[in-house]
Amino acid sequence: MNPRTGGNADPTDPGTWGTFEQAVTRATTDRLDGAGFVFTEDDPYGGADLDDCRDPETGEIHPEALTEVAQLGSYTEVSPSKTGLKVFLKGKKPAARCKNKDAPWGGAIELYDKDKFFTVTGEHLAGTPLDVRDRQEAYERVYERFFGPGGEDTGGGYEVWNTGLTDDQVVGKAILAENGPKFRRLYFEGDTSGHQGDDSAADMDLVGMVAFWTGPDPEQIERIVRRSALARAKWDEARGYPYLRRTIDKALRGRTDYYSGADSIRSNIVSPPEKKELRFRTVSEVLEKAGEKTEWIVPGIAPRGGINDFVGRAKVAGKTTFITRMAASVLGGRPFLGQPTERVPVLFLTEQGSNIRKPLKDAGLDRGTQDLHILSWKDTMGYSFAEILGAVREKVEETGAGLVIVDTLNRFAGLPGEDENSAGHVSAALRPLLALAQDMNVAVVAIRHANKEGQGRGSTAFDHEVDILMTLKRPLGGHDSNVRELDGVGRYDGIPEKLLIELTDEGYRALGTGGDVVFRDAMDHVLELVPTEEAKALTRDALIDALNEEFGVSRSTAGRAIKALKERGDLACVGAGKKGDPYRFYSPFTPEEREKMREEVRAMNPFRSKGGGSMDRTEKRKTSEGENRVDKAKFSPTPSFPADSVRGPIESNSTPDEFEVPPDNPVPASAYEMRPAMERLGRPATLDEITKEGGFDVAAVKDLLAKGVRGGIFHVHPGGRWSLEPPDDLKFGSED
Repeated sequence: MNPRTGGNADPTDPGTWGTFEQAVTRATTDRLDGAGFVFTEDDPYGGADLDDCRDPETGEIHPEALTEVAQLGSYTEVSPSKTGLKVFLKGKKPAARCKNKDAPWGGAIELYDKDKFFTVTGEHLAGTPLDVRDRQEAYERVYERFFGPGGEDTGGGYEVWNTGLTDDQVVGKAILAENGPKFRRLYFEGDTSGHQGDDSAADMDLVGMVAFWTGPDPEQIERIVRRSALARAKWDEARGYPYLRRTIDKALRGRTDYYSGADSIRSNIVSPPEKKELRFRTVSEVLEKAGEKTEWIVPGIAPRGGINDFVGRAKVAGKTTFITRMAASVLGGRPFLGQPTERVPVLFLTEQGSNIRKPLKDAGLDRGTQDLHILSWKDTMGYSFAEILGAVREKVEETGAGLVIVDTLNRFAGLPGEDENSAGHVSAALRPLLALAQDMNVAVVAIRHANKEGQGRGSTAFDHEVDILMTLKRPLGGHDSNVRELDGVGRYDGIPEKLLIELTDEGYRALGTGGDVVFRDAMDHVLELVPTEEAKALTRDALIDALNEEFGVSRSTAGRAIKALKERGDLACVGAGKKGDPYRFYSPFTPEEREKMREEVRAMNPFRSKGGGSMDRTEKRKTSEGENRVDKAKFSPTPSFPADSVRGPIESNSTPDEFEVPPDNPVPASAYEMRPAMERLGRPATLDEITKEGGFDVAAVKDLLAKGVRGGIFHVHPGGRWSLEPPDDLKFGSED
């Protein structure tokens, strides 16, 4: 309608158009669906009209249509019919064709840049940009996807070659591959149930699996898939160009992951890009490039030039809390988990929206830092992962960032659903990320969600491609809700293994392994129980008995705790250590001094090198009774991540024999760790019940129960059951 006259309008006749204000006035007065915007040759604008992709009742949009909207990445709104979408952008079509009636969502797609008008409803599609953006390259990619390169009726636009495998070899290898069961269901049975009956999605999946083995050879791919049980008449429908060839072309464009185990026979239709000369380096050159030692942004967690695959269960593990606290430490150059960090700018790619506000504020990142640069996933709609990483590279160069966090990798790399189980898709996503880490010498922490068992979901390719595999989870046993277990393995020394960490008001604190925690608690309990007067000093056995009765500390752990405190100078010792005059222990310190000792013990840093840390208590002075006593000094552990427990560095030959753990009573700290599970059972329990309650290994439980009985921790009951209390009519000693 002509907004000025109310008569008919023609999108090719400017004389029938009006201004924006005139169009809005006419639409309001005549109660029309909206105002029409005309695309002309003289303006920079273009548009995409996606028909029949939206349920007008529920508002649900077909995933394939959403994919195209995301690719276009510009202002999008719901059409007047409520059944379609319209995208407005800056861009021009590469050729003349406009309409494809065979869009994968069952409707049509129309692309226009002149001689056409779109009705503007103002009903913005949430999640898309609020402005009209310059999307020329994306517009051309979408055009090629639906109309072929240059608008012709044939596919192509990629380098064509093959791996040299015959058709039968391709099928044979696909059958035996990791995703072989899915291939067999599609290829031999035509079973699309794994795709919710979506035949088009099943076609694309089968083509993709075949393409991996053949290479980008559309003729061989078509020959093989036509032998499958999925073949149907639709494949030969020629709307634009044949459906099957369009599917193959769509699967091949931009793909880089192909089978490389066979010699490739390349029949180039498009000349391959010029490649740089391969360079071999000497050992000295490699070592010089690698440096003398690993450069850590965060020791044990974030190495320069490497990727940490950081995994935890969604909304349970606390990944975002951990990562933002770590970022805050790096930005401030403060220690994290007791380890020094390198102060560098940080890039944070996050899938979260406004809910990221709380973890950022809790980590203190709302206090004006200018070195944290955040990229939200919603702002990357329409960009490929390669384009996103290109922007990351530019930002690293601009800011000097040393740490890049990707939360989550699946979201940004486009690994939804089945794709995370595909080794090819996973490798294709991780390799450019690894290239970024190595080329720019930055540390990359790529976050993923875990399965119910706490392990990373998806293909084992994640394990092969990254440098560190790390999980964050709630530990077994009776720990506080703010305690987590950090467990890693990788290509570097010093990665924390089964490390318990605690979130406090000051940040995360490393508690050590489960055995470290038990041992440290035992030391604290010794300082709580030991007498303060020499006249009341306790023998080692009496002190061990008191610890066992009061706190349930095993005899061996109690003995080691007494020994450690003696060597630290926290306990005074009197007696000759012989019959009639045994060693006796007390703590001749003020209440304030004792409390400070206990605080030191609780805060002991569990990270040590294999050589152990140093406990500097060398300055001595005489007590009022004439006995030597060690002055208080600070505990100064060697700052590195290691596997040794806290008790490692306290071994000494200077301790009297009485302090050694009796060889016939070897109850390890891990036996003590079984106590919480048995306490929860609250009754004599079988081996299976104890194993299930604590999540323990069966063989380990058998061994520890036997040792626990000898040490007086556990007691045997009739019927092959164990508990923490002895039967009413039996008392077992160590010989029992």
